[in-house]
Amino acid sequence: MLLLYLWNTQAPGPEGQNDSHCFLLSSVDLIFQIALPHSFVTPTILSNRFAWLDPRFRSLPVGMMSLMMKSVHSLTPFRIHTLLLCTLLVLLAGCSEEYSGPKEPHAAIEQGWVLIGVAEWDRAEAMFQYAADHAKAGSQDYLHAQFGLGNAYQHRKPQAKPAEALDVYTKLAAEDKGGEIGGFAALSVARIHHLKLYAPENLDNSHNSDSTQRPMFTPILLILSLFIGTGAAYLLKNRSKQQGLLALATIILAAWGIGGFLDRQAPAAADTTSVKPSAPSSLPDAAALDAIRAEYQQIVDGFPNTRAAEEAAIWIGSTWIAQMTPESINTGIAYLTKWVEAHPKSDYLANAYHQLSGGYEIQENYNDDLRVLIKWDENNQDPTANHASAWFRIARIADLKVHDEATAKAYYHKFLDKYETEARRFLAERALQRLEGGPKKEGQP
Repeated sequence: MLLLYLWNTQAPGPEGQNDSHCFLLSSVDLIFQIALPHSFVTPTILSNRFAWLDPRFRSLPVGMMSLMMKSVHSLTPFRIHTLLLCTLLVLLAGCSEEYSGPKEPHAAIEQGWVLIGVAEWDRAEAMFQYAADHAKAGSQDYLHAQFGLGNAYQHRKPQAKPAEALDVYTKLAAEDKGGEIGGFAALSVARIHHLKLYAPENLDNSHNSDSTQRPMFTPILLILSLFIGTGAAYLLKNRSKQQGLLALATIILAAWGIGGFLDRQAPAAADTTSVKPSAPSSLPDAAALDAIRAEYQQIVDGFPNTRAAEEAAIWIGSTWIAQMTPESINTGIAYLTKWVEAHPKSDYLANAYHQLSGGYEIQENYNDDLRVLIKWDENNQDPTANHASAWFRIARIADLKVHDEATAKAYYHKFLDKYETEARRFLAERALQRLEGGPKKEGQP
């Protein structure tokens, strides 16, 4: 409607002045014709003044186009550009992309995961939704499609859909009680609640000078403001100062109103968990972490003998260490040590040892830190992982903290043999020369 206002200010003579000054009334007339029943008679003052609006026009786009075409006899460059822009917007609004993926649900699921990997969130959602709609209810394909849809909602960028993800995960956990997919769905719910504890609004960022939240202006709002601003400048220079000031006031009000609305809606949309710290702090408080651990424990108890239960147990131990008190760190180390002993063949052994290493490092217990880091390396099952940092860390702890020369030399060599272009090669070579007493290279001190 703002475009139509600027449109009608370009009409020469009394007709253009009448249209521009009465534009708001014409907008009200359009709204009446759209919202009210066909039998309703538009108020006389509006019907008489705007008789050119055919009562049969019951849609806003048609009414807007008729308002433009009323003065088509006096086209100006500004009007031509505006007409082309509105036509493009109408065409784009009327276009809807039809599903064009695989027709077989299993193939659609596989394609959906590929699309998530390349951040094609909308297409991934379409694939998983299609698979869920066409797979047999309760089948493995149906469960996998629902889980994929939840992942697409949860991880999409730049704006995730946590409420939709939680809805999908919660229903899926109930549909597949005790199952692997149901377990991972329940684990995803707990993880969303867990991560919520570390959201900026739940932490004390008063020490951060950049902690003030700023309005979330969208690109569409910026483009619209630029367009109306150009029209306002034109009006101020060539037409009416009153109309130009009105357009500028419209920009300010729209930016303030829409920006404030978006800023209020963003945190509200993400507020999907009932677990919150009782008071802001640099870390979640003990009560909040106790509630999260209870959620993870429900997964351990409700989905036994699943990989999701094993991962939930790792998170329980991790949250104790992350609580960062001497007592909680000892509790986390004891919990994870007991879990490792009870699950010697778990796929999550490396993860457990990695968390134990963090606890021992905080305690500056480097002997046990070195021991669990070596265990981590022995149980790491990811053949594509980059081990450069881990191997260098093991070598440095063995060399400088524990003074275990044999382990230090073994891991320095392991590091140098595999990573030929790593930035820390110089430090590793220098350490080996010191440990092995080899000749120094030319130019080295």
